[in-house]
Amino acid sequence: MEFDKFELIKEYPDMIAGKSSLRVYRSFDEKRYRYHFGFEENFIRPFCPMVECGPYWGEQHWKEDDGYWIWFTAVLKNDTEFPNKDLERELDFKIKSLNWVLQFFRNAYNNDENK
Repeated sequence: MEFDKFELIKEYPDMIAGKSSLRVYRSFDEKRYRYHFGFEENFIRPFCPMVECGPYWGEQHWKEDDGYWIWFTAVLKNDTEFPNKDLERELDFKIKSLNWVLQFFRNAYNNDENK
């Protein structure tokens, strides 16, 4: 999957767990702008087998850019006005799902230690 006019719009340093940056990208998809999230590879790679499966995010990252793995969002716009609330809602879902994955790993680790 490729999108035209792919560009970095904003970067939020240390936004994820106070350690990892989040990037927001935009691309042009025929008649609309589509927004994308970029997560730092060194942070997201260990979680990918789970976040990319159905119960969590449900889609694989489609691009890698400058050390970031990129996922497209459902946010589409006809103009370039930054869709803050829509992206916040989408990010909230992704972060909650990531926290469920982290909790799964914590529980698995603690169960192994108790054996």
